[in-house]
Amino acid sequence: QTKTGLTNAGGCDSSATLTVTVKTTSSSSHTASVCSNQLPYIWNGLTFNAAGSQTKTGLTNSQGCDSSATLTLSVSISSAPTISIATASNSVCAGTLVTFTASATNQGTAPIYQWKKNGVDIGTGSSITFLPGTINNNDSVWCVLTSNSACATTTTAISSNIKMTVKASPGIGTSIGGTICSIGGILTINNTNTLNGGVWSSSDTSIVSVTTSSNKASGYATGVSNGTAILTYTKTSTNGCSAAASCIVTVAAVSAPSGITGSTSICLGATANLSSTPTGGVWSCLNNRATINATGLVSGVNVGTANIKYTVSNASGCSNSVAASIQVNSMPAVPSIAYAVGTVNPQTGASFCNNRTFTLVGTPTGGVWSTTNGSVVTVTNAGLTKTVGVGIGSIIYTYTNANGCSSSRSILGSVVACAARGVNGASSDQLVANCEFTMYPNPAKSFISLSVNTLIGAGSIVVTDLYGKQVRTQALSMGNNTMDVSSFAKGIYLVSIITNEGKSTQKLVVE
Repeated sequence: QTKTGLTNAGGCDSSATLTVTVKTTSSSSHTASVCSNQLPYIWNGLTFNAAGSQTKTGLTNSQGCDSSATLTLSVSISSAPTISIATASNSVCAGTLVTFTASATNQGTAPIYQWKKNGVDIGTGSSITFLPGTINNNDSVWCVLTSNSACATTTTAISSNIKMTVKASPGIGTSIGGTICSIGGILTINNTNTLNGGVWSSSDTSIVSVTTSSNKASGYATGVSNGTAILTYTKTSTNGCSAAASCIVTVAAVSAPSGITGSTSICLGATANLSSTPTGGVWSCLNNRATINATGLVSGVNVGTANIKYTVSNASGCSNSVAASIQVNSMPAVPSIAYAVGTVNPQTGASFCNNRTFTLVGTPTGGVWSTTNGSVVTVTNAGLTKTVGVGIGSIIYTYTNANGCSSSRSILGSVVACAARGVNGASSDQLVANCEFTMYPNPAKSFISLSVNTLIGAGSIVVTDLYGKQVRTQALSMGNNTMDVSSFAKGIYLVSIITNEGKSTQKLVVE
């Protein structure tokens, strides 16, 4: 501020200005930590004999003003570090994991834990775990602590030692499982340790239930439902220690396929299709009555009951099957055909004359007549035959036995136009039939074929040896006739055909 109206020493007017500067006092706060063995603690002339706060006054700050300072002191107790160790039990069974844990005081911020077993360094850290086989009976374990605490009166501490009791576990072998292929099926499971006293258990009894044999390390697993379960054999000894070994048992039952559908009987040499579901299974015949291929086509090979089986399998090697019986029926012998006695022969050489009417007889009776070309030849159920045109056609006689199996024979071939003709100058239309025949092969090994162009009435084939002993007789039919000679001994035979027209004989050599 400025003061005016003043008179200076010279008697003149004057003024005076005053500038005032105000300085502040100050205070400060501090903390400190000491160990108890560092007391008393002196700070700015203040003496601390214990933890607490004191303020120093009468100080001058940098501006020359009064100031004060406060110190809050904490005191840590000075002591030696300590360490103790513990484990869940100092008596364990062999094969048990054992963990030791250290607890310490006054250890500092970065303590070092050195574990020892029987005086040998084995690891560091606040805990240590022994794997099975790394700790044994009577082993002693302790830990040495190195503290970095400022108030520690010494840097190291040693725990008491723990002496271990490690009890032997019973011997245990390998458990052997397998596959059960049916619900309710039983599998004998085994452990290679044959000691008795163990117990089998199942991880899932809704899939596999298990019972234990009373006298050895075996059990009986029963399939309850499809799936997989773990079965475990556990053996406990008198010291309370146990050992276990597990195996896998799979239940892989296959549902039975549907019934076999298709024919229940077939004729010898015929085929029929069988089916079942699901597809992809395997067909088989359990005897020699039939054969069956991969698609279910069954072929009759021997007369009798064929036992057919259809089997489906899964990836586990389990299967299920269904069976059926197929009757293989015998075939009737090939029937024979002849002209009825008194019938006018309609043939001219190997052909038949047009506009002829004649009667055919089939043996055995009861067969059915048919024609392949009704514009050339017709036939009635009674065998009455008419050649009504020129061309190619056949008459077929089919005989069916009581089993429903049929055999047939056919005659005719070509029908030609014929002029009126007689025999020995006579004007009669009737020709004389003869009993000539052709036979091949000759020599023969297995079969011979005899061909007869004309046959009126019944006829037969008779085979004799050179001494006249009859060795085979067979009905004769018009056309080709086949005879099995495979059972004949090697040699020369006489083959004769005997008809209403007489007898004709040829020599046969069988090799």
